[in-house]
Amino acid sequence: MTRAHQVRPFVLSAATGLLRALSCTRKELVAARVGLVNQLQAELERVFPGAIGLFARLDSEVAIAFLRGYPTTQHAAATLTQARFAAFLKRISYSGRKPVQELLARVHDAPPAGLTPAEAQGRAACVLALLGAA
Repeated sequence: MTRAHQVRPFVLSAATGLLRALSCTRKELVAARVGLVNQLQAELERVFPGAIGLFARLDSEVAIAFLRGYPTTQHAAATLTQARFAAFLKRISYSGRKPVQELLARVHDAPPAGLTPAEAQGRAACVLALLGAA
């Protein structure tokens, strides 16, 4: 014998429904952001491996600011001197634990991507588009 006639149907309150919708939206946004960061990393592996791991997180404000200024390969970063890099880090209030010399050495010592200047310019557009979407 069932007691179906004694069980009340579960009805969501307006607040619970709103919380559920917000939670679902946040979960989707996080998944989208993770996907974009993964795409950005894959693109950087092709065009600027020295940028990967340069800062703690690829989607941090400092990493995004750096990539906006130097979106691809050593074509863009070749002009980066220690003084210019230090000024850039100071301008964006970088408070990281790594000294400027170490960061700059990682950029300059990274293996070249092997792109022509025209290819680097095209790939820079891809990197910038991914940064804009993140």
